[in-house]
Amino acid sequence: MELRAWTLRRILASSLKHGPFHREPARLLGAYHDSVAKSDDLQAIRARIDQSTVDHVVLRVPAGARALKSPLGMRRLRDHAHSRGIVLIIESRGSTIRALARAHGLNAVGSLRTRELYEGRLRSRRVGPGPLAIPIPVFTFLARATLSIAAVLALLASIVLLLPQTTVRIAPQLSQTTVTVPVQARIPQAGQPLPDGLLPARRFSTIVADLNRARSSGVIETPDTNARGDVLFTNLTGAPLNIAAGAIVSTAKGQSFRTRQAIVLGAAPDTDTDTDADTDTGSEQQSPTQTAEVEALTPGPPGNIPAGDIVQAEPGLAGRVQVVNPAALTGGTTRSARAPTPDDRDSLRAAGITRLQERGLLDLTALSSGAFVFHPDSILVTIAEERLDPPIGAVGADVELTLRGAVSVLGVDLTQLQAHAESALAAPQALAGFASNATVVPGSVTVLETSSAQYDPATGTIRFDMLVRGVVAPEIGESDVRSLVQWKSATAAEQIISQQFALRAPAQVRVSPGLMPRTSLFGFRVKVEIDLGANPQPTGGAASPTLANAPPR
Repeated sequence: MELRAWTLRRILASSLKHGPFHREPARLLGAYHDSVAKSDDLQAIRARIDQSTVDHVVLRVPAGARALKSPLGMRRLRDHAHSRGIVLIIESRGSTIRALARAHGLNAVGSLRTRELYEGRLRSRRVGPGPLAIPIPVFTFLARATLSIAAVLALLASIVLLLPQTTVRIAPQLSQTTVTVPVQARIPQAGQPLPDGLLPARRFSTIVADLNRARSSGVIETPDTNARGDVLFTNLTGAPLNIAAGAIVSTAKGQSFRTRQAIVLGAAPDTDTDTDADTDTGSEQQSPTQTAEVEALTPGPPGNIPAGDIVQAEPGLAGRVQVVNPAALTGGTTRSARAPTPDDRDSLRAAGITRLQERGLLDLTALSSGAFVFHPDSILVTIAEERLDPPIGAVGADVELTLRGAVSVLGVDLTQLQAHAESALAAPQALAGFASNATVVPGSVTVLETSSAQYDPATGTIRFDMLVRGVVAPEIGESDVRSLVQWKSATAAEQIISQQFALRAPAQVRVSPGLMPRTSLFGFRVKVEIDLGANPQPTGGAASPTLANAPPR
């Protein structure tokens, strides 16, 4: 008891001298401290404990102490300390040593620090079952003043939090307005800013193709059948000749005919016999003059020729035979057939250009992901390829026109066009018919339609009008609402708000907690909610279409 009283007096004296946050060496006051080497055996460690003259011993054990790494060594150390009546405290950085010591009923900590002892942290730390002489904290005047101020602030915060929270929900009356907004957009020149009132425009281009088909409207006469007749072949040589089917004969003007069957000409009389490749030894009985049927190579009336016009044979028979048609060749006719005309081509071309414009506008709209508004009146089409099949003058019941070219159009940024519409609708002249505190509800401005545009290719300027509709509501200040409802009952606050503002629905005032009979006296405890709706529309009005590529009127 005398030792414990002496220890307590030292702790109090140190606290009064240095204050509660003064750092002392890492020693437990009133205890004997010693260190163990890694190579010490159990007998050496017992000898260190026996040197203590007090009943508390702090033994610093390294993580690799061999004698205390086994349960047997730790148990023998515990038994020796208990036999001497000593409270043993193991201070070790090794978690294995600490766990083993605690498992055998010894106190074990990672480190002893005076600040931890003063703050009482070792009270919540598991150090083992043995008693520790923990110093009692002593607070200075500065510490007591700090704690007092913190307590007062906590009390004030609790009072503020207990004040009623007031929520005021207001749904102002909504009205509709529609104005016509002129728009001018131009492609900006490099280094030259656009004048005020002009929106920047860009020209977008894409390559498109179109195939258009129609029924031919023209009728032409086209060759139908080939002219036919007989030609007289006379052998001029002394050997027989074979005239094959398909042999060519022609007129002096070069009109050609072909034989339809093969014939054999006998040798001409009074001529020497020779051995020609076309000789047939059994042709002594053949006549040197034979008739063969021929037909014109090309169909139609040009093959109808008078008697005696055929005078020439093909080069292989020239000089060996004599040919002539004893009678006229007839039978070459024509027929009526459909064929494309220039009007067909022009109508297909006009329809194809329209389809190119529509397809190009759709492609550019898709490529821009709806970020730009394109006006059809600014579309330019440049034809790079045009093919008509069949061509004009050729026979064809149907005609096809293939067009391929570049389509370009002026585009205006959607966000800039929307901002221009909102700015025009919020102008004083657009709100002239409303109250002085009227304002346009954000997100309610839509473009209903656009007019036909005037496009100037020289300057790249496009002019058009757009019909803009928006929702207008009175501007209600949250500070005004707070000043009206402070420290009033919920019913009275609702009546005052309904009398002060034009509302489309009764005002709602909620006080929390519900036991409070009046709204908050402090403005910061009054929350004001202005209900404009998810998609603001005038009372009784229909939804407006969103801004899009509206077709020209």
